[in-house]
Amino acid sequence: MSKARLLIVEDERVVALSVKMTIERLGYTVTAIAESGEVAIEEVRMNRPDLIIMDIQLGGKLKRIETTRIINGNDDIPVIYASAFADREVLQEARITKPYNFIIKPIRERELEIIIEIALDRAEMIRKQNMLIRELENAIAKVSTLSGLLPICASCKKIRDDAGYWHQVEEYIHTHSDADFTHGLCPDCAKRLYP
Repeated sequence: MSKARLLIVEDERVVALSVKMTIERLGYTVTAIAESGEVAIEEVRMNRPDLIIMDIQLGGKLKRIETTRIINGNDDIPVIYASAFADREVLQEARITKPYNFIIKPIRERELEIIIEIALDRAEMIRKQNMLIRELENAIAKVSTLSGLLPICASCKKIRDDAGYWHQVEEYIHTHSDADFTHGLCPDCAKRLYP
C-alpha cells in the first residue's frame, strides 16, 4: 500500500519545515506547505491530499474554521489541528469542524505517527461506510414493492388491475415491479403432468 499524501497548513515557515521533515521521515509524502487558508483550499483542489495537518492559529483572511468547512464541504479530507495552545475556548471552536484529532506543539514524532495512522484508518473506514450507504440507497431505490389487496382469479390465477383488465401473474408483477421471471415446473406439477 502506498504511503499517504499530507498537506501542511502552517503560517510559521520554520515550524512547517520541521513538521515536513518529521512527516517525510515517517515515510509519508508532503504535497505542499500552505501558509494560509486560501492557499490550502487551492492545494486541496489541485493535489487532493489524504490528510491535512493544520495550525489552529492560522493567519490570513480565512481562519481555520472557515478553511476546514470549505474543504469538508467539497472534499471531506480529514484534518488534524496542531497548536501550542490548548485552552478550552480554542478546543470548543475547533470541535465545530469535527477534526480527526488535535496535537499539541512542539510535535513529537511518535505521537504524530500514531495520530496520522489513526486518522487515516478512520477516514478509510468512513469512506467504506459511505460507499456502502450509497450502494444500499441505490438498491433501495431500485426495489419496487407490490402492496395492498390484489384481486386474483381462483381458477386461472390472473390478476385484475385498477382499470378492470385481467393479466397473467408474471405480466402484472413484471409491470409493477423490477422482478424478472423464468419458467419451470415445480415437483408437484411435474409429477401430475408427467407421471
